[in-house]
Amino acid sequence: FKSYEDLLNSLPPKRRDIFLLRVQEDLSTKVIAMQMGIARKTVQNQLGKAIETLKVSLIRLFTIGIPLAILLS
Repeated sequence: FKSYEDLLNSLPPKRRDIFLLRVQEDLSTKVIAMQMGIARKTVQNQLGKAIETLKVSLIRLFTIGIPLAILLS
């Protein structure tokens, strides 16, 4: 991944939208559910999956990217 935006774009669109509404717009899961016309539990599940995916991607980036950068310097 080259940027935060690339990382977000790797998420499925609905999951990305939920994540952005929660993190950037600071909306509650209840408000997101109402806006999107889906169950609050769906919002919570999708948010959890988005966070897990981003966490794994960042861990991979740092555990693979940093040692490689050190070796190349």
